[in-house]
Amino acid sequence: MSQIDFRGITQTIQGLKCQYIGERVNWPGVHVFAVYNGTAELFCYYDNQGRRVEFCGSKGEWVVMDNRNTHQIIKPPRKVQVTRWLCFKHVPTYTKDDQVVVYLCSLEPTEEHVENGQYLKIEKHTWNIEVPE
Repeated sequence: MSQIDFRGITQTIQGLKCQYIGERVNWPGVHVFAVYNGTAELFCYYDNQGRRVEFCGSKGEWVVMDNRNTHQIIKPPRKVQVTRWLCFKHVPTYTKDDQVVVYLCSLEPTEEHVENGQYLKIEKHTWNIEVPE
């Protein structure tokens, strides 16, 4: 995930005003915001990925909170599933040491594609990836 510009954040996702106070000196990577709800201010803590964290005394560490019911400062990443097929093909025109070409296909190759492409091997790969909104 790219570096977050915490100083540029002035509102929570829910629309409440907030102000960046800074990074905790004694806990690097923990960022402090004052969140204003109209009648009071609440100090909220976030990790380097913008996830809300709270200090858990029994564990002696900062733990990620369930962001659905807290003051989010960035949109949470969307989880997507990506499936691709790697198709390996022998290509005799290349150098002797490099005679295999790998094609990345977004759709599963049909029998006709396999026959026409003369693929040596086809592998299906699926990845779960978090992407920003």
